[in-house]
Amino acid sequence: MSILTRNYERFLDYTRKNPDLPIVEMDTVIGTLTSNKVLLTLLLHSCNLMLIYLLEHKSQECVIDTLNDLSDTLGIQNFQKFFPII
Repeated sequence: MSILTRNYERFLDYTRKNPDLPIVEMDTVIGTLTSNKVLLTLLLHSCNLMLIYLLEHKSQECVIDTLNDLSDTLGIQNFQKFFPII
């Protein structure tokens, strides 16, 4: 199995081996049929906090831009601290 292969079993194995790392659950919520906009949600399990961002499109580029903006705002060290597993 490639080290780059990501699946739920590897996630469970990794979290068992690293139980103190916070987990952030990411998802999108699709809006109306007439709009391309979606909500990007980030649920920080450690403190039960949900961050919600409005994206213009449901695309990889929009998600990456949002995560990069969040990283720029927090600073890379804080981003890595608060978002080690997404």
